[in-house]
Amino acid sequence: MELTVPLIMASMIDNVELGVEYVAKNAAFVVVIGIVGLGSALVCQYMGSKASQEIGTDLRNVVFEKINTYSNENLDRFGSSTLITRITTDINQVQTAVAMFIRLAVRAPFLIIGAAVMACFIDLRLSAVFILLIPLIALTLLIVTKKTIPLYGSIQAKLDRLTSRFSEQFSGVRVIRAFNTQDYEEARFEKTVEDFKDEAIKTAKISSALNPLTALFTGFSIAAVLYFGSFQIESGTLTAGDLIAFVGYLTQISLSLGIVANLIVLFTKAAASAKRIVEVLDAENIQNAIDSNVNAADKESLIQFSNVSFRYSGANEDTLSDISFNLGYGETLAILGNTGSGKSTLINLIPRFYESDSGVITFAGRDIREYDNRELREQIRVVPQTSLLFSGTVIDNLKFGDKNADEKAAVTALETACLEGISHDSPVSAGGKNFSGGQRQRLAIARAIIHTNTPPKLLIFDNSFSALDGATARRLRENLKKHLPDTAFIVITERINSIVDSDVILVLDDGRVIGSGKHEELLSNCEKYRDIYESQQ
Repeated sequence: MELTVPLIMASMIDNVELGVEYVAKNAAFVVVIGIVGLGSALVCQYMGSKASQEIGTDLRNVVFEKINTYSNENLDRFGSSTLITRITTDINQVQTAVAMFIRLAVRAPFLIIGAAVMACFIDLRLSAVFILLIPLIALTLLIVTKKTIPLYGSIQAKLDRLTSRFSEQFSGVRVIRAFNTQDYEEARFEKTVEDFKDEAIKTAKISSALNPLTALFTGFSIAAVLYFGSFQIESGTLTAGDLIAFVGYLTQISLSLGIVANLIVLFTKAAASAKRIVEVLDAENIQNAIDSNVNAADKESLIQFSNVSFRYSGANEDTLSDISFNLGYGETLAILGNTGSGKSTLINLIPRFYESDSGVITFAGRDIREYDNRELREQIRVVPQTSLLFSGTVIDNLKFGDKNADEKAAVTALETACLEGISHDSPVSAGGKNFSGGQRQRLAIARAIIHTNTPPKLLIFDNSFSALDGATARRLRENLKKHLPDTAFIVITERINSIVDSDVILVLDDGRVIGSGKHEELLSNCEKYRDIYESQQ
């Protein structure tokens, strides 16, 4: 529709002597063309918006689903701040690029090529201007694009750091105020913001050259067309209407090239963001192949570690070395050791939050690598050191343990966790800030033990009684044994008095087992255990 307007205008100018009626008919035709073009543009805008929103929604869902399959090693490698940026800002960049592509990336080249062809039909000699104009602008686009693609990736990386800094300071605001370090933290945040600003300005300086250079080249082209066209009009080889039409097509090309220049900047940003999104989607969990020569596991053991070692990515030494032990059905294993001895790392290997580097771990007689992660983790419940609760109600949080949990199951779980005074429909603020530390720990325990059909085979407590007084902790352990008689327990604790009746006690030191057995055995044959026991007495 737009490409026909300059031709109609040329006809009106060259045939103005035909009278008002002729001009009015052509003007009416231009109006009709404008209405049809507007309708087409609106359809394109609507479809572009709809498609881009659908793509953005699908991408967010796919990326979120992928992140939920990550092992802890993948999460450690990326970090939460960059994953947040990639699932929000980066996908927004791609979504915007898709919308602009549908709206403009087809229209602009069509106008450029169409206008050039139409201009050639008007006068082939004047069309030589296009032969010079288009390569100049294309070269400019190529240079700017080549320089800005890595810079946009750097901008997104600095945005990751900015997000991380803000998240850290926001979550630690109580500590910052307690130590009166607001000025120091503000200075750190300002430096991060300045780094982000400097990188953004550096990139903007380069990309902002596109529009003025495009306008400059186009301005010279129009001047050349008017100059040489005036001679042709004077010689009678070109009409005034044709020259006006030619300038109209050149103007259309100029506007379209400006659109292309802006699209190049937008697509350059989107390309950097798309690369970061693909990194998230392509990241594979490190899975060790199953050794077919491994001897059959002890069917009487629920958990069996055989010479297991593990090292964090980038570490110089093993965090765990040559760990071996058995835990039977319904038994209790206690793990004791100094801070940094590898206690939490050990239990993270059982549900495959991390993958062991060597050795074999079996669960219910099968190598844990034979399980689907979902199948394995449905049989294991973990109560972590940090009792994180989600906003909603108590029963909303309990349903993380069993989505089919009803009021009866919730009441049973709360009573078992010594929370008789808390109702299942009590509100929970984000992070459980409206509960005390001990209540949060017991709510986390209730979430782990709740079940409507099959109870978990293994329950892991990672220092989950630290906020409880001795009497409450003792009553809670008695309730757990009564409520879950066939469930095995792994307990990490610093209090020997709470684990003296455990079936097996492991003593860790620097990632190695230096003692294993019952309480009385360790008192007689493990110096480290005896020292800890005497210091606590």
